[in-house]
Amino acid sequence: MTLPRLLVTDEIFAAFPEVVLGVVTAHGIDNSGGGGDAVLGPLRQEEERVRASLAGVQLTEHPHIAPWREAYRKFGAKPKDHPSSIENLVRRVLKGWTVPPINLLVDLYNTISLRGCLKSLLRHAKMSYMGYPSDVSDTEWEVIAPLLPAAKTGGRPRTTCLRDVVNAIFYVSRGGIAWRMLPKDFPAYQTVYRFFRAWSKDGTWERVHKALRDRVRQKAGREASPSAAIIDSQSAKTTEKGAPKGTMRARKSKGASGISSLTR
Repeated sequence: MTLPRLLVTDEIFAAFPEVVLGVVTAHGIDNSGGGGDAVLGPLRQEEERVRASLAGVQLTEHPHIAPWREAYRKFGAKPKDHPSSIENLVRRVLKGWTVPPINLLVDLYNTISLRGCLKSLLRHAKMSYMGYPSDVSDTEWEVIAPLLPAAKTGGRPRTTCLRDVVNAIFYVSRGGIAWRMLPKDFPAYQTVYRFFRAWSKDGTWERVHKALRDRVRQKAGREASPSAAIIDSQSAKTTEKGAPKGTMRARKSKGASGISSLTR
C-alpha cells in the first residue's frame, strides 16, 4: 500500500519558522468500525475530567488552545468564527455534549486531544494550584476529578473551576476557619458552600473518601477495602466526683474533615 504524500506549503514555514511536523503511521489497524468499550471508556473519562477541571477556565488563554488561535490570526482567519478542532471539541464537552463514536482512529484522536489539553493546563498552572499547603496535588486531583458530578445539561453552563472549589473546601477544613473568611483568590464562599452541601447530600464526599482511602491502603500493601472498622468516641468526665466516665457519640462527618486528612 502506497501512503499519500504529505504536502506542506512554504507559507507554513514562513509564518512559523520554528514549526516541527511529525507523521505517525500505524499498521494492521482495522478502522472500519469503532473501538468499543476499550476506546469509548477512556474517552468518557476524559470528558468528565475536562468538565471537572476546565469549567470556569478562560479557554482563549489556555496553553493548548491559545497557540492555535494565534496561528489562525496569522493566516487572516478569525478564531471566533473558525475555532480549531481542539477548542471546538472542548467547548462542546463543557456544554455537556457527549463525543459520538466515529471510528477507532478518530475516537483515539479525540481521547488523546482531551487528555493533552488537561496535561498542558496542569503543567502551565501548577504553581497557581499549589498556593496553599491544603491544596490538592496533581496526583490527588487525578483521583478526585472523575468522582465529582458533571454539570447539569441545559441552562447556564458551569463557570466555576471545581479544583478551586475543592481547594477552598480543604482550606476551610484544614484551617478551621469560617466560610466567610475564605481568601479572595478562591471562588465566592457562597459558591463553595453550595457545592459542599450538594456533595455532602448526594454522596460525593463518601465516594471521594473511599477512593482516597483505597489508594492509601494499596500503597501500604494492604487490601483496598478494610475488613473491620472501629467507631471512634470521645471521653468526657462528668461533673460529679467519683462518677464513671461517660462517652459522647461520635459526630458524623460527610464533609471535607474526613477527606482532607487522607490527601496529605
